[in-house]
Amino acid sequence: MTDFADQFGEMQSSSQSPGALPSSCTLDDLCSYAPSRACIYLPCKTMWPNASVDDRIAPQALLKPDGTPVLNSRGKVVMIPASVWLAKNRSVEALTWDPGKPEFIRNCVVVDGGYINKAGATTLNFYRPPPDIQLGDPAQATRWIDHWRAIYPNDADYCIDWLAHRVQRPGLKINNALVLGGAPKIGKDTLLEGVVYTVGEWNFQTIKLNHLVSKNNGFLKALIVRLSEARDVSDQGNINRYQLNDHVKEMLAAPPNTLRVNEKYINEYYILNRVGNGRHHQLPRRAHSAARRPPALRGILRAPRRGVSKGILERVLELV
Repeated sequence: MTDFADQFGEMQSSSQSPGALPSSCTLDDLCSYAPSRACIYLPCKTMWPNASVDDRIAPQALLKPDGTPVLNSRGKVVMIPASVWLAKNRSVEALTWDPGKPEFIRNCVVVDGGYINKAGATTLNFYRPPPDIQLGDPAQATRWIDHWRAIYPNDADYCIDWLAHRVQRPGLKINNALVLGGAPKIGKDTLLEGVVYTVGEWNFQTIKLNHLVSKNNGFLKALIVRLSEARDVSDQGNINRYQLNDHVKEMLAAPPNTLRVNEKYINEYYILNRVGNGRHHQLPRRAHSAARRPPALRGILRAPRRGVSKGILERVLELV
């Protein structure tokens, strides 16, 4: 122990720690990620190099199993960098995204297909719960419901139930998508705006076609993914409707039970397939067979609803 301990400095106060930068960050805000030899800043789940952690948090005392500090050959308390302390005391072996599970999932890891038991291992869950919104008064949602029924009179109740399931049962997969069709400026985005605030803006992702076929697919970590303007893509460069079908079909239904996420600056990892999919659409779709086609809802309005969307949005913001 002495040879190892002599490599580290003696006890210093935080203000005397060389190179320490002013920061409100604490050890509780971080964990170590073993595969990348880096740390994760928990409030926003971003990767930090170990050097950035050590610049902001003072060295920590090296402790024995009984909790007493280790002393070097001169009888001084041995100090170790904060990143080393995190690797020893708060390290995770895998990453995932799974609504309803705790932030740290103990004694298991996620692989292609789902969870496997691994004693002592910890998986960090990237899922962030929705904001703590108190139960509202259904009577105050009448304008929003009327707006649904004005655009989709035959399917409004189904759509509202679909969205309510996303809010109330985020850990359960819905094996279909909503395809909202209709003329421009009739208020399709307004229909979803209240749900954005309810599930949390971080759990609602809006993407375009080029995002869907990109190798970086962090948008899959969402309760609802809105594919904006999912028109016939035969004129969208190298994207065609068959590629669109290949990329969408895994999002629409499970199995597969897991999806592989590829993000910049982080190793690929598997998440649970819980994403819900909604699409704005204006032209007929030919990518899906009739038997497996998600419900396509055609709005009956042909002219904009002047002032209605603004009033509903103002009411949503007031209630939030």
